[in-house]
Amino acid sequence: MEFRKERSTAELLSPHRFGRETQIVEYREDPLTGSHSRINVARAGRRKQAQRGEVDLSQVIASTKGDCFFCPPNIEQRTPKFLPQICP
Repeated sequence: MEFRKERSTAELLSPHRFGRETQIVEYREDPLTGSHSRINVARAGRRKQAQRGEVDLSQVIASTKGDCFFCPPNIEQRTPKFLPQICP
């Protein structure tokens, strides 16, 4: 059984002043199921939000609201953007 992965790079405009950033992406194949996945290698260094046991979602929502890059007040300033040649 062989675990296969390929590494590639992806370029985007980072929400940090929307400068061009290159990130490593791994493309992996599960040898048992044949399913494929993409892994952003830099993601391993980000804050984890998974918790065990019963979770009060209202507390999780309240504690992450200021940092949530998908919340309407933050989406334009906190999410990466495509390069202009891909999506003007």
